[in-house]
Amino acid sequence: MSQPQAPIRTLYTPKQQTRPEIPAVRVLATAQPRSYFDPWYLPTFAGGLRMVQIISTFIAFVCSLMVNQAFMGTYITFLSTMFCFICSLILIIFYLFNLVQLVPINWIFYELIYSALAAFLLIAAALTMIYSSVRWMYAVWIAAAFFCTVSVLAYIVDFFRLLKCMKDSNNAPDRTTYIPAVQSDQTYRS
Repeated sequence: MSQPQAPIRTLYTPKQQTRPEIPAVRVLATAQPRSYFDPWYLPTFAGGLRMVQIISTFIAFVCSLMVNQAFMGTYITFLSTMFCFICSLILIIFYLFNLVQLVPINWIFYELIYSALAAFLLIAAALTMIYSSVRWMYAVWIAAAFFCTVSVLAYIVDFFRLLKCMKDSNNAPDRTTYIPAVQSDQTYRS
């Protein structure tokens, strides 16, 4: 007569647990970013470029105003430098107060367009100031042309930095998509 064999023992035997049935829950809330002051944007490369843009366009604006000659060339410089100064100031405020994560647009794309437009406008302003300073012999306009050129270089570097950022991240780091703690379009069971 054969004896019953003992069950084979393994190192791991999963325990059968019974869990109470929990109904499916649809998660509706996502983690929303909030605004806060972030001064650590300024020492970054992008923050430094933005500060160079703000300071150089403001100095170019002041230098072009010092002569007090109102004609088409100075109007071009006024428009270009004030537009670039105000827009760069708005952008740096948005980054300092982390508002770029609250406004759901593709920031990198629009900054790229802005950098190209600002570089174009400031090239026109620099060329106008160079011509005007040679023709009417105002040394202050040479300084305005110099600072317009400095800001053109800063905007071109910013343009290529943003272009590289767009290429590296597959159609730009889209700041419209947040990284919530839980995806809101999935159904979870505990």
